[in-house]
Amino acid sequence: MHMITTTCPICSNPARKVLDNLVGYRADLVFTIVECTACGLSFALPAVADAILYQWIYDNVERVPGYARYNSYFNRVKAEQYPLRYLANQEEAYWACETYLRNARTRFLKEPRVLEVGCGAGYFCYALRSAGYDATGCDISASAISKATGAFGSYYRVIDIESADLPPSERYDIVIMMEIIEHVSNPAQFLDAARRLLAPSGEMFLTTPNKEAFSEASSWDTELPPVHLY
Repeated sequence: MHMITTTCPICSNPARKVLDNLVGYRADLVFTIVECTACGLSFALPAVADAILYQWIYDNVERVPGYARYNSYFNRVKAEQYPLRYLANQEEAYWACETYLRNARTRFLKEPRVLEVGCGAGYFCYALRSAGYDATGCDISASAISKATGAFGSYYRVIDIESADLPPSERYDIVIMMEIIEHVSNPAQFLDAARRLLAPSGEMFLTTPNKEAFSEASSWDTELPPVHLY
C-alpha cells in the first residue's frame, strides 16, 4: 500500500492507505481506510457522517444487526431492581462507566451533575438516575429523545453539542460519551464542543472501540462506515 496525501485528524502526522474500495454500511457508498503512521488511528475517507442513516437505525433499532441489543436493554431496565448493575454486567463500556462514576463521586464536594451525550432512547441515563445520580441525557435525534422521555421521564434534551453554548450555571460536572466519538466527522472538534458543556474542573468520560483488541491483519474490524468513521 502506498502513502496518500492526508494527515491524521488527531496528531497531524502522515497517514497511509491500508484498504481501498471498502463497501460501506450502505451498499451505494465506498470508502478508503487510512491509518496514521504515528498514533495508529484508523479512519475512513470520506469521513462524512450520514444523519439519514443514523435516523433509520434509531427508527428500526429492534431489527438492525449490532444494535438490536440496545432495544432489549431499553425494554428491560425498568423491570430490573438495580438497572445500572444489570447494564454493567452486560457490556464492558457500561461497567467501566459505572466504576468511573462511583470513584468520581468521591472527588466532588457535591453530587456531580452528569450529562450523557448520545443517550439514544435513554435507558442508561435512566439506570444512572435509578442509582441516585443527577443525570441528564441528550441526543441530536428528536425522535430518540421523545422515546426516552415517554419511557423514562423528563430527564432528556435535544442538543447538538457542536452548536450548543450553555451558560455557566447550566454546565455539567461530568460529560459521558460512550461509543460516540467513532461516529463523528471531526473527533477533535467534537471534543472541543463537549468541553464547552463542562463546568470548571469538570471531567469527561468516553469509550471507543479499541482496534488493538483485534488481529493486526484486520484493516477495519468495526461497524462499516459511515456508521463508524474512526
